[in-house]
Amino acid sequence: MFYGILTFASCFSGDLHGASVAAPSKLPFQHELEVFRSGLNLPISAKAEQISMPDRTLKIRAKKSGENSAIEPLQLVIGSREDDVSLMANRLARPGKVNELSTYFFQAIRGAPPLKPGSASRMVTIDKAGFDLIEPEAFAALFARTHYKLQVDGQALNSQTSLKKKFFDQLKPYFSERERTELLTRLRRGASLAVDSLLLPEFARKMVKRYIVYRGPNCFHAALAFQSPLFTRSSLVNIKEEEGYHRAMINYDELWRAISSNFYEVDPSKVDLKYGDMLVFFDVPKKLPATIDYRWIRHASTYLFSGYTFSKGSKSPNTPYAVRTIAEEWSTWQKYSKNLGVKVYRRSAKDVNAPINADLTDWVY
Repeated sequence: MFYGILTFASCFSGDLHGASVAAPSKLPFQHELEVFRSGLNLPISAKAEQISMPDRTLKIRAKKSGENSAIEPLQLVIGSREDDVSLMANRLARPGKVNELSTYFFQAIRGAPPLKPGSASRMVTIDKAGFDLIEPEAFAALFARTHYKLQVDGQALNSQTSLKKKFFDQLKPYFSERERTELLTRLRRGASLAVDSLLLPEFARKMVKRYIVYRGPNCFHAALAFQSPLFTRSSLVNIKEEEGYHRAMINYDELWRAISSNFYEVDPSKVDLKYGDMLVFFDVPKKLPATIDYRWIRHASTYLFSGYTFSKGSKSPNTPYAVRTIAEEWSTWQKYSKNLGVKVYRRSAKDVNAPINADLTDWVY
């Protein structure tokens, strides 16, 4: 039986056919997680916590998706057998509503096509009437995700002069002088630094641990917006608006164009990962051609330090913005790739809020 739906299988949608599909492969893909080394190993404590969709977010999706196509409806994959429906209804129903919810699911299944030919599973869309029968916390639990709440030991970091210098050098492109001064003051007092509230740049700090209601904002958008909101707000990067999706979605060709114009590739077998490096996960052919096709891209995340990343799981609002381990990112996308290969891209500007490259000579829009 299926609980929920698969929300990691795609970060992308669509492409602009005027874009350059392929580019030369100058550095090898990395196929082993052990290759990646952190340039910052900070004295941190990490607490894994489960985050889930708030009631308000669920209600908006159930009630407003019919009015706004960019708002993703609530959906579940349910087996069509009676036992499957009964089990799901017992798991999700409000007190005293099990029979009503079972009836609702049976009616919804009758009008739903199979997930694939011959499959007994159906995708059920839950409207306001169905949501009124469901316990919100039980539904949200189906899509709960792990987030790591990280704390940097300020006293320990302050006592390690060379590590502290490296730390501030890597933060400099992402934090203003005022923000860095405030961080330094906290360290000198021996205060801890909470990563969620103090050590993420503007976009990531605002969105971490959050679920949204819109279909579209994806891992590619999150990776570029971490660098600077200028990327994803710019019509030079986010060129095409896809019907039925929020304007913020970044297609994989748009991501590739931004990488090609504003980042350079580093070899993680020779260079340590730095704060803000973009990790791009590809499903590459076994027989690798001389050029990279952006349609191989599956996921993008941003490296932080000490083996942790910031990312969004997919273009679906069923996945939150969260801090994960690079090992978890690797494991997840290995499942959705026949031959996982990863590349690392670093922003070329000294100031990530500098204007982006506007050269669009090979771009049709």
